[in-house]
Amino acid sequence: MLRSVIGLLLGCAVLQPARAPKPGVKTAGVKIPIERLKPDLAVFDVSMPAMSGFEAAAALAGIDRPPRVVFLTVHEDQEFVDAARRVGAAGYVLKRDMFSALVPAVVDALSARPHFLNPELGRPVS
Repeated sequence: MLRSVIGLLLGCAVLQPARAPKPGVKTAGVKIPIERLKPDLAVFDVSMPAMSGFEAAAALAGIDRPPRVVFLTVHEDQEFVDAARRVGAAGYVLKRDMFSALVPAVVDALSARPHFLNPELGRPVS
């Protein structure tokens, strides 16, 4: 349902979620579908079964025209926000704020404006 809402609000196609890669092919599992599909944006959770969202985002750095990355997560600690920035994320949204913050974060990311929310204060930080 979330994919449909985002697609309607933004007037774009939203792809199916990627399956978690098999152990031992972490990088290939992320790169191959993204290199083939060439999306403008990827939304990752920080905690995923086979690899972290940070590992997935870092794996994209070596491909031609990598997508912008927004993290959608339950993790509120500043260390997670900082880790997202270190892997080049364009945004970080808490799942509890998903309905009010995800679409603006996606719009900002696609417009090359970073969208990070300070979990403690609930306001944008640079």
